[in-house]
Amino acid sequence: MRNFSFLLIVFFSFMSCKNETTLQKPQVSGEQNNSIKTVTGPANTLPFIPLEVYKSIAETTTGIDVIPYGTTVTMNISEQASCYRFIASYILDTQVSEVPCTKPQGRIFFNKNGESFIEADIYFNTQCKYLIFFKSGDTKPIYATQISEKGLDYFSKLFSPEAMTELQKLQRGNQ
Repeated sequence: MRNFSFLLIVFFSFMSCKNETTLQKPQVSGEQNNSIKTVTGPANTLPFIPLEVYKSIAETTTGIDVIPYGTTVTMNISEQASCYRFIASYILDTQVSEVPCTKPQGRIFFNKNGESFIEADIYFNTQCKYLIFFKSGDTKPIYATQISEKGLDYFSKLFSPEAMTELQKLQRGNQ
């Protein structure tokens, strides 16, 4: 079982473009996940992230948790330099013209010294390639932004059926 866990960690480390990641149980309650508001319709009412906010998120984030919905496992990036690369490589500060999807595939928690300060729902499938941002603990969306080409590759691998199967196996093994 240790070899399997080690291989899974190596697999996800490779997927995150050499960001230092580990797999662990998420630190969010099921109640919090159930209360997440989904967003649909035109995004012209949601601004893209202002450059100064984008830079602030990139510079102050000390940890990132990516939680695919339907699992109890999270991808964790715990080194500030890796968090900066994740934000700079995967998240664009560009407008989303429309948000046609109704169900997010996961959530990203941006943490500073262990506390989440901003969150983003991940809308990712063939039609949807964007993030909807919220202030931590709030259900009112504040920004919508596109996912970069590198981000598309990362989330394609993360949300692939193979990765989800491996996450479910790992989840069952940890129970």
